[in-house]
Amino acid sequence: MAYCARIDANPTFSDDNKAERVRHFASNLADFIYRGPNNIEEDILVDVPLPPPLYDRLRHAAEKANISDKAWIDQAIRSQLAKP
Repeated sequence: MAYCARIDANPTFSDDNKAERVRHFASNLADFIYRGPNNIEEDILVDVPLPPPLYDRLRHAAEKANISDKAWIDQAIRSQLAKP
């Protein structure tokens, strides 16, 4: 299991929340590092800490839309930036 001192030090996170956050970060990092050679432009990896209740809402919304957390975040950002 990976370890992050910053996540471990947060008293508001349960052990399950801590493990999920480390797994989520590791997944994002692996996607970023092992990206295929077909990408024309370089993506920027953004890591934003979210309170557990907000992250739970995000995950629920992504599951309801039948898409990944990452895809849901991408769509939400694009939708907000498209507004005048």
